[in-house]
Amino acid sequence: MKSPSAAMRRHRLRQFALCSTALSVSLLAGSVAMAAAPAAGSLPGNFNVDGGAATYAMTNATSNTEATITVAPSGSSGTGVALDFNGAGTTKLAPATTGTSLPSGVTQNPGFSVGSGATVAIKGAGNFPLLINDSTGNPSQIYGSVTNDGTATLFIANANGVVVGATGSISTSAGLGLLGFAQSGSTFVASGTISVDSATGGTGGVTVDAGAQLSPKTGDAVLVASNGAINIGSNGNPGSASIPFDIVAGYGVSGSSASAPTVTASALSDGSSASVTFSGGSSTYPILVKSLNAAGNVTNSGVTDFTGGNGSSTTIGGAFSNTGIAYVNTLTAASITNSGQLTDAGGTLTAVGLSGATSGADITNTGVIKEGSTALTLDAGNAIQTGPATGNFTNSGVIAFKTSGASLTVDAANINFGGSVTQATSTGGTPTALSSNNHLADFTLNASYMPATGSAVPGVVDFGSNIYAGTSIIEGAVPSGSSQVPLGAQAVRILSGGLYGGTVDITVGTGTATDPFANNAKLGYNLSVFPKATIEASSVNLLGTEASSSSSGSNMNLDGVVSTQVAGATAGTGSITVTANNINGNSTGGFSVNDGDKISLTFSGNVNNPYGASAVGSSDFRYNYVPVAVANAAAGGAGTVNLDLTGPTNSTTTAQNVNILVNGNVAVTSSVATATLPTPAVGTTPGTPISPASSYVNNHLVLQATGNVDTGTAFYWPGLLYLNTVSSMSNPTQLSTTGAINVDGDLSNILPAFSTGGTGIFLETNNLNMAVGSTITTSNNSWVNFASAKLASAFSLTQATSFFAGYKDTVTPTVTELGVQQLPAANYQP
Repeated sequence: MKSPSAAMRRHRLRQFALCSTALSVSLLAGSVAMAAAPAAGSLPGNFNVDGGAATYAMTNATSNTEATITVAPSGSSGTGVALDFNGAGTTKLAPATTGTSLPSGVTQNPGFSVGSGATVAIKGAGNFPLLINDSTGNPSQIYGSVTNDGTATLFIANANGVVVGATGSISTSAGLGLLGFAQSGSTFVASGTISVDSATGGTGGVTVDAGAQLSPKTGDAVLVASNGAINIGSNGNPGSASIPFDIVAGYGVSGSSASAPTVTASALSDGSSASVTFSGGSSTYPILVKSLNAAGNVTNSGVTDFTGGNGSSTTIGGAFSNTGIAYVNTLTAASITNSGQLTDAGGTLTAVGLSGATSGADITNTGVIKEGSTALTLDAGNAIQTGPATGNFTNSGVIAFKTSGASLTVDAANINFGGSVTQATSTGGTPTALSSNNHLADFTLNASYMPATGSAVPGVVDFGSNIYAGTSIIEGAVPSGSSQVPLGAQAVRILSGGLYGGTVDITVGTGTATDPFANNAKLGYNLSVFPKATIEASSVNLLGTEASSSSSGSNMNLDGVVSTQVAGATAGTGSITVTANNINGNSTGGFSVNDGDKISLTFSGNVNNPYGASAVGSSDFRYNYVPVAVANAAAGGAGTVNLDLTGPTNSTTTAQNVNILVNGNVAVTSSVATATLPTPAVGTTPGTPISPASSYVNNHLVLQATGNVDTGTAFYWPGLLYLNTVSSMSNPTQLSTTGAINVDGDLSNILPAFSTGGTGIFLETNNLNMAVGSTITTSNNSWVNFASAKLASAFSLTQATSFFAGYKDTVTPTVTELGVQQLPAANYQP
């Protein structure tokens, strides 16, 4: 399908100047009263004349279906003429020739209705606007032909509705207006203008059926106005160039009645019954909507162009629903639902909710949104600004950009982003699937809303698509112009697919979230990367909060893969940063990095897979690991990950468990503050006291690798420390024959307040290397454990001065302080 060309829009009335005030709106819609179509060949009934005189006669003596109304205005220039059809008018249908009887078979309707095959020609109005006002209580139904040779606008008004049937046509030499409102003939004559307010309203609606032909003066639009239902099933000129429509639904209308009138719309107190339905048009000749001011719902199942051809916007007070093909240039409605094709040129689709409502400002796409701008913002409930109502965004369809390097932003209280996004490549053409070579510039999901008062409220993001972008951001929204830090979505679920690109930032909140897209399920994790889902970027930042006295912190479940293995990336430049309370993963997920990349973990809870052992039918704790896969080094050997552990915390009495297994080499560092551990004189006085926080409890760190474990120049972990080189990821209980533990500096796990054992250091490897001057210090009454008795004996005999135990200073009982002493030989355990 293609957008209407400029040639199709050539003949249009200049833009109506529409303005409106806020009004209460419900989703109820009125409709044109269902009535039987007028009899074939039937003609309008009697009428009175305001503003002049008129004759009403058969066009010729032989026809019983053709009549002419000849108008003789009496007013001054600019005033109008009104024909009031009230069922008892004084101007009656007369024979074509004086003195003869009406042809047999002539049928007159009580109001202004024309049966199929009948013709009514209105002549003589000149430059006087003409009002046909039907107040019989029946809708005006035009299934035949109506023509007007006047040079000012023809209005047909009926509070009970106006219908132009499939066989009907209206042709004028000027403008044309179809009004589902009551009008006063005398008022119209005096002012030459139409005027509608709550006292003159009606809910009959206006219908233009498929096949109906409307022919105003070339360049003019057809005004359709009603406080009831408006149904447009025709492009106004079936089979040829479309006639534009100016539509006012649910509003009062006032304005001049000249050839090209200017119409002003204002709210009616009972405008809630208004709705607009479009169901006709074609890809070649769509329904053209030059302007639309709709208080109620708008539904499109046809082919409709809402842009007016001049960049005008369309504002809708009720819900907008599209199952057909719709062209828009920015769109604002209470809610937006698209299951057809919605082509936008303006870059913004906004849902604001019904007036007075606090929710329901939803945007749902199950069809195709074609975006002509380089950036699209989908705003459900004014998530960035304080809005009148909150809303959710759901996508299971396609969002297609006509340009390359586009940006996509979604703002909503909650977001369910599935479906797909496509865009044209740099060479243009049909939009294709995103890839590393055809990626968005930016992709942002803001899941929160700003209430009228108070702080932002975080929401939920469910993601199940494949997005390639230079930068991908999932977080809570920040008010425009605010210095507030993004608070993040309360929970994010990466259900399937993945986020790929240069940078991925995901910010999450704390506590239990309620997912509106999963039957209001309670979510125990603030970030979940599901199995087979992927987050892959040169820089990945998963930012929650650690637990504190006032917060439970953020919990993350990484059953999918978080990776820096971007195609073409330079080794050693990638980074993964995670801040949370608990960080869990299973054997199919975890982290994947290039050689030399860095993983920084800041946590206050556990980092492990608590169900790893049971998943393989074991009870061995070494299976409870979060995996880290490292790509091979350029020379073909095992690659190395730089692992930084900022944790555990010293503000909790609950022990923390960390279990990480690296498929490759790992160089580990710790950001826990500690003084450099001393080397005291052997067996006598302690060295300079060390200063780990006295509140640390016995935390457990299990760090395993299929390659080497390198502790660097200084590493401290408060609690049990288990270092292990294993033969494979699938069997961490079997030692590697080649992997080594390299202690390049001071290594300690002292607990200042713990001196009863159980906090030892395990060096589970066949190859233990200690740099000259390095020290290993464990808690008093604890052990240093080796993979074999042979290794334990060798190190106790040859490097005893490098192994120490921490103890409490009993020389000055009033002072709590730590020193170190050489580790007793009995504490070297195999």
